[in-house]
Amino acid sequence: MLYHQCRRMFPELKSKVVQNFCSCYFPKKGTKLSKKPISPSIFLDQSFYVEESTKTKYTNYWLKFHRKYFPLFGKKILRKINLKKIKMIQIYYKSNKLYCKMSEVKELQEPVGGSNIVGCDVNYKRVVFSNNSFKHIKQLAHRKIEHKKHKQTKRNLNNYTKDFLHKLTTQITDELQQKGVDVLILEDLRSLRKSASRKLGSSKGKMINYIINSMPYGM
Repeated sequence: MLYHQCRRMFPELKSKVVQNFCSCYFPKKGTKLSKKPISPSIFLDQSFYVEESTKTKYTNYWLKFHRKYFPLFGKKILRKINLKKIKMIQIYYKSNKLYCKMSEVKELQEPVGGSNIVGCDVNYKRVVFSNNSFKHIKQLAHRKIEHKKHKQTKRNLNNYTKDFLHKLTTQITDELQQKGVDVLILEDLRSLRKSASRKLGSSKGKMINYIINSMPYGM
């Protein structure tokens, strides 16, 4: 419904842009609608081009998408960016002005063994590092169990999870910096949920399966 409404209101926007918008702002099942009006953004992850031109006087940088050119300002910042390696652009409205946020991809050299590299292993109880240090995350697992038992609102759990992990990752990075660690190597967590699957015969019980499958490993 939201997709078709956006297509009618903005027929020039390509389907992919509208789909990105709907995936970001369409309320999911079980969530309440915000009472305040949202400040939506346009996300571009394809079919755009940023180029530099010395022939134009208004500005030397232009963003092209949907067969139209839009001027970009901020020469000092744009000169530091490799325009060919921009993978995503976010356009948003703030203080009566349009802003453009660019995400540039930088290739890092393959890490070589040394004292400035630390590996990280994650499970639902703790985060363990190869330098013999660890962080407990049982508190988050306990909160998830309480949430499921008492059927608390989903928003409260999401806010708590984001706050908990934000503080945890900030603490980890601060400590690694103090110890002079340059590279943190993370394991591939995409297949971790397979360790708690009834279909694959790796079930660990209803509650443990719930904790493992509901952990936001990407976050």
